[in-house]
Amino acid sequence: MVIQMTLLLSTTGAFFLDNWGELLIALLAFSKVVVNLTPTETDNRVFGYLDTLINAIVTDRIKDSE
Repeated sequence: MVIQMTLLLSTTGAFFLDNWGELLIALLAFSKVVVNLTPTETDNRVFGYLDTLINAIVTDRIKDSE
């Protein structure tokens, strides 16, 4: 029983470590849907700040047109 639980935690941890970027993008997309469904503008501004912060850390891959 202990070996099975250790194996389960090991594979689950490896999954999160291998796919953390995709999971973060999925969480952001889900939170944007929830924020857009609510009628207040306050949560839209909070999500905007969070989105701006993440975009500052991870820049978009835009090719320069020459």
